[in-house]
Amino acid sequence: LAKRPNICGIKNTQGDILRMTTLLRKVPEDFTVIMGEDQALMSALALGAKGAVSGTSNMIPEVFVSMYDAVCAGDLKTAAHCQQQISEVFELMHGSVRTCHIKAALEMRGFRKSYTRAPQQRETTPEEFAEFRPGLQQIFRAEGYFG
Repeated sequence: LAKRPNICGIKNTQGDILRMTTLLRKVPEDFTVIMGEDQALMSALALGAKGAVSGTSNMIPEVFVSMYDAVCAGDLKTAAHCQQQISEVFELMHGSVRTCHIKAALEMRGFRKSYTRAPQQRETTPEEFAEFRPGLQQIFRAEGYFG
């Protein structure tokens, strides 16, 4: 794909860091590789990925920016701390960051409530919210992420 003139990059969503390593080694330097798996992002950035496509980043963008900056500065201790926070939020969502859950988390942070649109037109159920709310509140409070 990297040899095709109309393709400038690829998103790897497999989370396989060995595959990411091989991919980054084989593509030209001007070919953009981004990670689509939150729990492998720090490793991917350290290996040379240029960024991420992430649902979790909508809930805690500060952590993603801090991790990116830390990796670029060679501060792996800070980057690892950020990766742990990202993984914790991701796990609270059971590995499935739905748009309605992102919106519920943003409302917890003080953002105006918004609704999902078709085709994902569903709200977070009270049961789902009760399941992830306490964990998110703890993380948001600890990091000062309330709006």
